Amino acid sequence: MRLEKGEWNFNGNIPSQFQEHVSDSVPYYETVYDLITELSYWYTTKGSNIYDLGSSTGYLASKLLPLIQKRELKYTGYDLSKDMVDFAREKHANSLSFIEDNILNADFKSNTSVVYSILTLQFLTVAERRKLLSNVYSSLNEGGAFIVFEKIIAEDSETALIFDEIYQDFKAKSLEAQHLIEKKQSLRGVMRPIKLEDNLQHLRESGFRTVNTFFQWSNFVGIIAVK
Repeated sequence: MRLEKGEWNFNGNIPSQFQEHVSDSVPYYETVYDLITELSYWYTTKGSNIYDLGSSTGYLASKLLPLIQKRELKYTGYDLSKDMVDFAREKHANSLSFIEDNILNADFKSNTSVVYSILTLQFLTVAERRKLLSNVYSSLNEGGAFIVFEKIIAEDSETALIFDEIYQDFKAKSLEAQHLIEKKQSLRGVMRPIKLEDNLQHLRESGFRTVNTFFQWSNFVGIIAVK
């Protein structure tokens, strides 16, 4: 994985390495995906649309596949990386839809029951977040859900420092020190995490009637917002 200062992206020879890399970089990665999959049974409705914003290799689609087939869901994944989209299309033999485009351009169809954003909002500016949340809210059926997994920053500087130290210790168990340094440099000005309360407030301001967290580990949080 080639890393350049301030130039983080998922293009190049990455899709085949991606799942291993993200598992080493994100605490409880599998647990979170399992939780998201289980939550989907409560909010998806037969024949409805579901959207995966930042679909990468199609890993969430693989986890959801039994539910997609059982309820005849129409899955669409969006990702900016052509390499990721090509990989996901090949993996799923064109049985699901993967689109190479900015998630801000997502074309949400009517009868949408769930929209997912896993480690994606953190790469948007606040203005872009607000635009996307408005689009997601407008697209969802009444009772539909927006399921988010996100890196956040703490409310105060002391806790933020502690969270970061714990997170660096976690990554150091499986990633080399030089890689950690290069990755932090590559994310400068690219990753824009915000506070948990700001995340929740943006969702409420967009109109969601209930907003709850379903997971948190240090500076990672899962949020479900229901229309």
